[in-house]
This record gives sequence, structure tokens and C-alpha cells, in this order.
Amino acid sequence: IDPKGEGEVGADDLVAAVEKMMQPSGASRANLKRAREREASRLASAEAKRSKARELVEKMDDMEASGALLCLRAIEAFMRKACLRIVDLFAKMDASGDGTVTAEELRKGLKKCGLKMKRKDVVLFVRYVDLDGGGEVSMQELEGAVRELRRFNWEKQAFSKLLNSSGAPLPLRCAGELQLWRPSKNI
Repeated sequence: IDPKGEGEVGADDLVAAVEKMMQPSGASRANLKRAREREASRLASAEAKRSKARELVEKMDDMEASGALLCLRAIEAFMRKACLRIVDLFAKMDASGDGTVTAEELRKGLKKCGLKMKRKDVVLFVRYVDLDGGGEVSMQELEGAVRELRRFNWEKQAFSKLLNSSGAPLPLRCAGELQLWRPSKNI
């Protein structure tokens, strides 16, 4: 406490000594730094998940607005009911065997499977799912659309279970004001 070794401790010396004793140790600072890094990583991971979920919801909204979601839901439900893989379903649809299906091939294939879809709905589906703009759907494009729908349905179920099981209010920011929202039983 006596930095000059004079045998006397002044007020400034006493304040400096107390401040030094109050400082965390090197190990404590290292632990705090690691904890902050873990928290930052956790927050970044959570934000990335929220961003992906938002993108998925936007895609499904776009698909619904375009009219393609009706056809995709029918295809996915049929695949589940018949225990079909995409490869098997696509083989039934691809009459020409060229690895892609046109809207007409898809409509006829769906009809053979017992799914009666309007031509307009199938055309809207093909336009939406056809990523390369060729007017035909490849197996990869169909598989991607079905996977997105399944992922969306899974995320929606998981979110609903979380809200219903926790019973805790969900903090939402509305018009710049923080409000608590409690889930209803019928989500």
C-alpha cells in the first residue's frame, strides 16, 4: 500500500491500493471474455436461425401468393400417403423420360395418381418451381420445393409446440413498444 516505502499511507495511496484490489484477476477476466464470446456466438447463431426461418416463411408466402402452394401441398400429401420418394413420383410423371416434366406431363401424371388438379394450378406450380426458367421442372427442382414445404411445416409445428408448452408470454415489439403476447390454445 505504501508505494514510496516511507511508512506513511496517504489518501491517494489508499484509494489506488483499494482500486487495485478491486480489479478482477487475470483468470477472472479470461473467464469473462470467454463467456462474452460464447454469448456472442449463441446470439449470432440464433439470429442466423431466425433469418433462415424468415426466408422460409417469405418463400411460402410467395408460393401461396403465386398459387403454386396448392399443387405442392397436394403432391406432398400424396407422397406421404403413398409412401413415395421423389424419385418414384418423378418417374411416374416423366412420360418422355427426358429428366424434366412439363406442366401437361405433371398434370397427367398427377391425374394417373388420382390427384385431379386444375391446369391453371399446375401451370402456376411449374412457373414457380422452375428455377432455370425453361418451362419444365427437373427432379431436383421438385425435390427442393417439397423439402422447403416439409421444412416449413416442421418449423411451424415446432414453434407451435414451443409456444403452447412453455405458457410463457412472447415479447413482441409493436410500434416501437414492447408488448407481451400469450399464445391461445388453438394455435
